Amino acid sequence: MPKTVIKKDIQDSVDEYLALHEQISELNKKLKALRNDIEPYMEKYDIEEIKGTEKGKILRPPVSRAPMNANYTTYDVTKISMVVPKKFHDDCIVEVVDKEELEKLVKLGKFSQRTISKLESCKVKYETRPFRAVY
Repeated sequence: MPKTVIKKDIQDSVDEYLALHEQISELNKKLKALRNDIEPYMEKYDIEEIKGTEKGKILRPPVSRAPMNANYTTYDVTKISMVVPKKFHDDCIVEVVDKEELEKLVKLGKFSQRTISKLESCKVKYETRPFRAVY
């Protein structure tokens, strides 16, 4: 197989890309080390925001999020069993709440408006604190 001749402008772009990639890698290591200093401090003293001396700020606000990775973790089983009529328990409660089945029953109009309005309070939510810099 013959060797492909790389045009000079492409070779220059490749070299610049690799140099920048190396710089980014080093900067990411520094950012990680700084974050490992800052974030535990903010957590220990329950600080949501620290402003930079010259510009920007670091934020760590509380955010409630529902688990999004499984059908069976979004709703609290105990709360659902109190809200959903018993005749539907076997349809949507298996050792955990079957999210797809429950939401299908809602779409099919199987629950009263009162029941539907209570479902949101039955969702399991986890508080997270994303760490980010803002300018």
